[in-house]
Amino acid sequence: MKVKPEPIITLTESDLVRFWDKVVIPEDSDCCWLWQASTQAGYGAFATRYNNLLAHRVSYALHYGAIPKGYHVCHDCPDGDNPACVNPRHLWLGTPGENAADRDRKGRQLKGENHGCLKFTNSCLDSLRMLYDETSLEYREIAPLFGMSHSYAHQVLTGKRRTHRDHFDMLIAVTNRPKKAEGWIPFKMRSHCPAGHEYTPDNTYTNTRRNGHINRQCKTCILNRQRKKIEDRKTTIVP
Repeated sequence: MKVKPEPIITLTESDLVRFWDKVVIPEDSDCCWLWQASTQAGYGAFATRYNNLLAHRVSYALHYGAIPKGYHVCHDCPDGDNPACVNPRHLWLGTPGENAADRDRKGRQLKGENHGCLKFTNSCLDSLRMLYDETSLEYREIAPLFGMSHSYAHQVLTGKRRTHRDHFDMLIAVTNRPKKAEGWIPFKMRSHCPAGHEYTPDNTYTNTRRNGHINRQCKTCILNRQRKKIEDRKTTIVP
């Protein structure tokens, strides 16, 4: 299939002068030619009368011709990719897939704690998993403690989110955990719920987790939460 080229970048004589005035070209032509003006996400930004362009794409087009539509101009600098570099020897043409593969191979992808939109750190999620494993609390009860939604907490606990690393290696060693206070009773051995209701057969919901732990829920507490929700709806003033 024939690849359609993008419209040829048209620069006037004054544009060319302005462009190269913003580039520092060292004596060694194999070194990076660094863009010295404004940048956009680290890449050089060059404005003409009618267009806002990326400097490395302009440099590629000036040396090698029109860029095929949908293709990226990628970097391959000797000392590691430098987005501000416009040296045509360090630039190559690639599809979006090739560009993404090159990014992943060089470890430049943003994920986990390196992502700019990160809200929950790895240590925060480790604490969430530890609390879930060591107590009888459900994820719906734990999620508000960390300021996250029920669905996100469930996805983290079931391995559907933030699984790019082995988080179990990051958990605090059992020997370093704080010792339980004297007289502390494990949750599975307690006869009453945190609200003081007895765990009787008629007042207990039980279910077995994937790790084999048996979880108990107080029916009275569940009914009280449901009644509170209903009362809150009734007292809500609709404008």
